Amino acid sequence: MFAERTIISDDLYLRVDTTWILGMIAHDPLIANANSYVPDVFDCDDYVHWLRSQASLFALQNKLSAPLAVGTLMTTDHAFNVIIRLDGEVEIVNTQSAGHATEPDPEKFAGFLRLSPSNQLRSIYI
Repeated sequence: MFAERTIISDDLYLRVDTTWILGMIAHDPLIANANSYVPDVFDCDDYVHWLRSQASLFALQNKLSAPLAVGTLMTTDHAFNVIIRLDGEVEIVNTQSAGHATEPDPEKFAGFLRLSPSNQLRSIYI
């Protein structure tokens, strides 16, 4: 059932440095600005799609050999970015949160995502 909710859109990805991604978030004039948040208009899902799009544009503009490994992860209640780091491990980024919290430990993913019967994992797209 979960595999039906996981979409891998390309054949090859370039791994990403967590510090670089956090820098992108911190310096992006749209998502770094707390005033950009508007419920239902520009909220958590829009933040994560924007960051993924910005990473794709960076790969295009810099003529990289493949897209960057920056995706989206949706739960019932919230949206996150998911990255594949330089070491090949997965890390989750709470792009919309004030401190842009991250979780690199797979054993802590469920707690970080606050998964529960009422807040389920809905999709992963990379």
